[in-house]
Amino acid sequence: MGAQWDRQIGKLVSEFSMKQLIPVFCTAMAMGASLGCGAAYATQPLQDHIWYQSRAGTMYQAGKGAIALPPSAQLRAMTIGESCSAIGGPRGVYRYVDGKLWLAGLHRCSGGIGLSEVYPGMLTPPLADWISGVLVARLGKVLCVSSAGVQIPEFEVHMQVTNGIVYAVEEKAGDARSCALKRLQ
Repeated sequence: MGAQWDRQIGKLVSEFSMKQLIPVFCTAMAMGASLGCGAAYATQPLQDHIWYQSRAGTMYQAGKGAIALPPSAQLRAMTIGESCSAIGGPRGVYRYVDGKLWLAGLHRCSGGIGLSEVYPGMLTPPLADWISGVLVARLGKVLCVSSAGVQIPEFEVHMQVTNGIVYAVEEKAGDARSCALKRLQ
């Protein structure tokens, strides 16, 4: 796994840690007067990342959002010091291999973090045995945006996980027909 895995994780982190311009339009409610419009710069919340087969994407736990990481003093200090995102870091970078979910690395706004920086003595990716529940992976490029403002990915994968072991997988292709806006190029 070693160096090749580290290169893949670095690529995944750089692809999903970019800042995004979010237009914000405002109007006055009182007396119908316009206060004007402007733009605000923001970052997307940091998300957990996953490599699923040959596809990279983001992942969350259904009904909970961000996936909890095992506690450590270093993680607590990094979380307190992170302020570049609505949901700060560090976040996990996971890999699905042979029916198991592995914590391959960590990332924050400034890039990747070695496992041993957060978990001293951890030199190899551990089985993510602290994770149980339904995980949703959103893989590939964004096809379009739904009328509710939800990005529709090329693929979505639902995984039933118990103690890091994946017992059931449901894969489905994104459906651009559910989008009210034009397809993204």
